[in-house]
Amino acid sequence: MVSSSLRPDRITIWPTDDERFGIDVLYRGAEGFTRAESVHRYLGTNDVASGFRQAPDGAWGVRFGPVSRDDMVIMLNAVVW
Repeated sequence: MVSSSLRPDRITIWPTDDERFGIDVLYRGAEGFTRAESVHRYLGTNDVASGFRQAPDGAWGVRFGPVSRDDMVIMLNAVVW
């Protein structure tokens, strides 16, 4: 489980056509890169495919999914909440 200090500054969840969900988590500020990188690494060690990117405004984001509804809840509890 990731530390509560890694809770994102923004979470975006969207449904896909096959009743699964994609999730973006975004981190801002001086430690945004480190926080996003930690989540990205955690997902990778748990075999969850994810992308790592810098947003145009300088924030750092991690995108993962699509996952089932049940897996979305598990991932949110384990990674970002």
